[in-house]
Amino acid sequence: MSIDQVGTYLRDSYDFNGNQPLGSWGPGGLLRVALLAPAIEVEVRKQPSSFRQGFACFPVSNDPFRQYRGVTDMGGDFMIYSDIRGQRLAQPVTVMVPR
Repeated sequence: MSIDQVGTYLRDSYDFNGNQPLGSWGPGGLLRVALLAPAIEVEVRKQPSSFRQGFACFPVSNDPFRQYRGVTDMGGDFMIYSDIRGQRLAQPVTVMVPR
């Protein structure tokens, strides 16, 4: 068998380990800008008290997301893959494959 091209791709895990901001979440979805608002309360059975006070979005980081995921069994880590980039080899490689 002769190989004249190889493919490469990037793979990254999207996990919620450590502490990093995930944006500001609210009824209208996700905002990717930081808002000055209180941290979200992780109590899925009732609206956060600050929501009732008129705040529309809440800054969320990994810790509250993991708490929410633990209570609701929703959300999870996942893998992200890039497109495959093909590259022709300057000289083909011959590989012997036993039958």
